[in-house]
Amino acid sequence: MFKFGPGYRSSLILSLCVLLVFIALARAPYVTPLKKNYTPQEVRHFLHTSIGTGWDLYGRERIIKWTGDIRIRCYGEVEAADVKTINYIAYQFKRLTKRPGIAMNDENANMKFFFIPEEQITFHLGDKHEREFEYGAICKPIDKNGVLVEAKIFIPAEARGERRDMLIKHEMAHCLGLMNHNKYPGSYLYQGSEHSQARAFHAMDKVALQLLYIPAVKPNMSWQQAEEVLRTKGLIK
Repeated sequence: MFKFGPGYRSSLILSLCVLLVFIALARAPYVTPLKKNYTPQEVRHFLHTSIGTGWDLYGRERIIKWTGDIRIRCYGEVEAADVKTINYIAYQFKRLTKRPGIAMNDENANMKFFFIPEEQITFHLGDKHEREFEYGAICKPIDKNGVLVEAKIFIPAEARGERRDMLIKHEMAHCLGLMNHNKYPGSYLYQGSEHSQARAFHAMDKVALQLLYIPAVKPNMSWQQAEEVLRTKGLIK
């Protein structure tokens, strides 16, 4: 019978530890590194997409973003494909912003998806939001400091297939802090996005999310303040 000495056992334990660390790193999402600097066009897109929104009850033209963990829960007529799409957007967000705190969580959810009939959406939001049904209706309470504290996303249960998929992507992108639409047909946030075949964030939207979640860019900053921060840090070409 072979007998293994203490040195062999120590080596085996060390090897197992290294293997476990490797597995953990392999499962963690790769984080897209920040560029050294950004073009004026990229910075303008970030500011245009991120500053202000008609949903801000305080009517400010300011930076609006999450500062704490995002906990997602779905209600209503939820399909497996819906959950898959939401998880994919969350995964992309983590890769871009170094924020691990976004995941499905039934406990104390602060990003809530409601897959309900259109008539029920009207009941929840009022007739004035009827025009939003084409893209899905959304409500985002924002505190006085410019921090996103809760998001409610209403997706018409009647929507099916690619249209439903794009509605989820479009509204969730808004809820992550990209409040305004853009002119890029390949973007989730293109005004006609329900007809888009986008499968991932547009390159310009990736830039916008990365810049939005730089720690130095604070909630409630104005356009000028955010631009000055980026310039001071040497991030504008």
